[in-house]
Amino acid sequence: MKKVSTFLVLILILSFLTACQKTPDEQFVMKKDTERMIEQAAAQENGTPISALGIPDERYTYETSDTSGTVRIYADAAIILPDVERLPIVRVGMGKFTERDAENLYHLLCEGATPIALDAPLPKSYYQEILQGLIELRQSGNLDKYASLEELDAAITEAMKEVDQAPASAQVIEPEFSFVSKDGASEFRIGCLSANSKISTLIVTNSEDGSGSNRADFIRDIQDRAAYSSWIAGGLAPTLAFEQTLSPYFEPPKMSEQQALELATRAIEKLELVDFVCTGKRMAALYLPGVDASDAPRRGVYEFMFTRSVNGAAITFTNDDGMGLPDDPTTTAKPWMYERLRIFIDDEGIFALQWDSPYTVTEIQNESATLLPFDKIIEIFERMIVVKNEQAGDAVSAVRKQTIEIKEIRLGLMRVKEKNVGDSGVLVPVWDFFGTQAFGDITIGQDGYQSLLTINAVDGSIIDRDLGY
Repeated sequence: MKKVSTFLVLILILSFLTACQKTPDEQFVMKKDTERMIEQAAAQENGTPISALGIPDERYTYETSDTSGTVRIYADAAIILPDVERLPIVRVGMGKFTERDAENLYHLLCEGATPIALDAPLPKSYYQEILQGLIELRQSGNLDKYASLEELDAAITEAMKEVDQAPASAQVIEPEFSFVSKDGASEFRIGCLSANSKISTLIVTNSEDGSGSNRADFIRDIQDRAAYSSWIAGGLAPTLAFEQTLSPYFEPPKMSEQQALELATRAIEKLELVDFVCTGKRMAALYLPGVDASDAPRRGVYEFMFTRSVNGAAITFTNDDGMGLPDDPTTTAKPWMYERLRIFIDDEGIFALQWDSPYTVTEIQNESATLLPFDKIIEIFERMIVVKNEQAGDAVSAVRKQTIEIKEIRLGLMRVKEKNVGDSGVLVPVWDFFGTQAFGDITIGQDGYQSLLTINAVDGSIIDRDLGY
């Protein structure tokens, strides 16, 4: 648990430092002016084909350090390009989930289950299964998450009481795919009962204040909610849940990755999301450090990440959510999550689904953007990767010593927010430099989706993915 706490403190420190860093006084750091960037993207009548950027066929290699030698940077990176020759500039807005989306999600995720009300008492069979699990723990002598035998016995007594008080069956309802206003949001919410004991939840939420945090959330068994929410859906999967996949107690699914990907792809088709493509995949483990026993099994699930594609060019998936720091005084735009759809699969099928912040494509402003040559992008990277990280290292001794390894350079689209504009953004071509960042015995980015630097491919400006611009 100490290592987990250290990591969380480290993340808070790094987030604070990122928000407070001064903009380096370098001529290649362009003013972040969206209109100016769009004009620059149209500088050449037909834009710049990717094949004309001077991108080498071989891997990019590089090694450097800051002046103190405490920040060391290594690069041995594959260069990943989209399967198109030209990248667009696209204006997008904050979308909302529709009743059709809710209906498609329900039929995909709750097929064959009995629809039940989530605000009604759960059935006796649900608590009986919990009770049986506790009794088996007691018989095995394994305390699991309980601190003592007395605490486990108290949990058994409470479960027996819930069995006695629960109704014989759940309240069955007829699904209605309309949204109901609740606490500043409109919501579609339903439970699904299968095998007379397992309860799934599907909740689709549209924020009414235009905060850009709309979300569809499904989990197949609410008893798995704690492990899923805290370490996977909550955004810590890149370091904590992924780290557990390296444990000797990790138990991967028996289903092959290809079979799981095919299942996830069929799910996207059933949701009628014709413009979404798979832009990432990894494993995660259902395990709660500090709660589960150190030698407890780490139950593995596949995760597939889908993002929108426009004119054949996909939005690049990264670990950032785009919401920024809620109290950051430098923020000039509303919080707005990046659009992505994540599907988690185990041997039983879809274990969980999370779909964040749907976009609406309002206008393709430029079919083929004018892009900077690759050697200019590399020049910017080699200066900025040092400047960015030596500022953090100088500020707090706890994060001073760093080792950065760049393993992949990817060209794709990213949504940037516009200054002082609440519900409109622009998809622009960017270069992302993915890799790992090590601080002592903690390494961020082992899952492969930590962007350590993002450069606008049109004007060379540095983009803060946390803030979204």
